[in-house]
Amino acid sequence: MEIRLKANKNGVQSYNGLKILCLAYYTNTNLSIETSTTTTLYELAILNNNNIAHTLPKHTCNIYTILNTIAKLSSQTSKLSIDEYGMIDSWLNLIKQNIDIPYGIFLQRKQDNIKKDIIKALNTIENILCYKTYMVGDGISIVDITIICFLTEFWKEIDDNEFMNLKRLYETVIQQPFYDQATTLQNKLCSTNYASTIMLT
Repeated sequence: MEIRLKANKNGVQSYNGLKILCLAYYTNTNLSIETSTTTTLYELAILNNNNIAHTLPKHTCNIYTILNTIAKLSSQTSKLSIDEYGMIDSWLNLIKQNIDIPYGIFLQRKQDNIKKDIIKALNTIENILCYKTYMVGDGISIVDITIICFLTEFWKEIDDNEFMNLKRLYETVIQQPFYDQATTLQNKLCSTNYASTIMLT
């Protein structure tokens, strides 16, 4: 099984692009990725073992569709319990609705009330991490990766000393080899002279 992703360079260089690359490296996903200045934000196709492609409709191809596709094709995901699947879905929905979407609005308007709502959601996660090393289960998951990639953008807006548990999780994740691989590839893909396809294996 192979995932082929075409992405606009704006999509790759964002923290959402970093989420995709981190998760792909972490799960050892067979992913080919190509950047373009003409492609819509993301286009995704899944090839089976007979090289027959299933292309996701553009209107459904958002960051969470891509992340869930990568996660579901990963052998690591098959080790999760039903309860852990449910927890992952719940956390991803919270992050999408209470962090990612408001942050997109915040970037345009810079309104303090929006920032406060995002901080409130981060406090919910901070409190959970008082009792847990990772958000779901005993190891890094798509939830941790999603949070940490957002924080690479949002730390500048807050005092990280007020979020010591999130800071611990952040430092744990960014020290992993997959994070360094992802950021290195992200920089390469965003280079103005780089347009070829990269295969992650």
